Amino acid sequence: MAKRRTPSTSESAPVAPDTTAATHPTLLARMAAALREQNWTAIAVEFLVVAFGVFLGLQASNWNADLTDRRREAVVLQQIAEDLVQDRRELAAGRRIAMQRIAAANYVLEQATGEPLTALNVTNAFDSAPGFVSLAVPATPPLADSAREALWSAIVSAYHPSVALPAFDSLVSSGRLDILRDDALVREIQQYRLNAAYLAATQNETMRSASVGVRALGEAHGLSAFAPTDAVALVRQVAASPQLIATIRSQLGWAVIHVQRIDAIDQRAAALQARLPHADRS
Repeated sequence: MAKRRTPSTSESAPVAPDTTAATHPTLLARMAAALREQNWTAIAVEFLVVAFGVFLGLQASNWNADLTDRRREAVVLQQIAEDLVQDRRELAAGRRIAMQRIAAANYVLEQATGEPLTALNVTNAFDSAPGFVSLAVPATPPLADSAREALWSAIVSAYHPSVALPAFDSLVSSGRLDILRDDALVREIQQYRLNAAYLAATQNETMRSASVGVRALGEAHGLSAFAPTDAVALVRQVAASPQLIATIRSQLGWAVIHVQRIDAIDQRAAALQARLPHADRS
């Protein structure tokens, strides 16, 4: 029987042609072929596919950018709410010290002159015909016995609260204020910042300089802002000095104005808090 011939290693089976390129031509190849064949329908379809793909890509990019902005907005609003909590704590401390100044000053005035100060004459800067208006002195609780040991210190010492919104300022400095979509809220925050600047100017440019002169006057009369006070001796000394009476009245007046400024900005802070995400207010 004849042996079957086996293929030699030098011979190989026929290889099937690669039809991948023909089956899946690239977009440019398809458009080139359509142009050669002047197949305008195919060209239009390919163009629409390209345009639609670009449109979807841009929309996805815009959606991602908007999602990032919304997340950033939520974080910034939460940070502003936390800043306001700290601001209001500062304002409360400033108001408390100012009210103590009013109580101490009026106690000394009443004991020395028999008449506490109940109203102030202040310049009316907002009228077309400037004049004076009467500003009521707020009522204070009775002075505690322990407070009588530091009467002069209470009269001449003040706490000047520092209020700021670092989260909002950082957003402004970065040039991304546009991520806050509520324009009315942005305007309220800006107005709050203006009020804060006004309070800082009043404290730094007027109240601080006035307090320096008052302390110097007190030291000339043997009164130190850091020493205990003999209430009876202080009242007797004030009663004999029109200069000390006038000085204490002025200090009381500045304390009343301070309370008024603090209350105005605190009301704005409370209104802003009502529009922002909840923050721990303890």
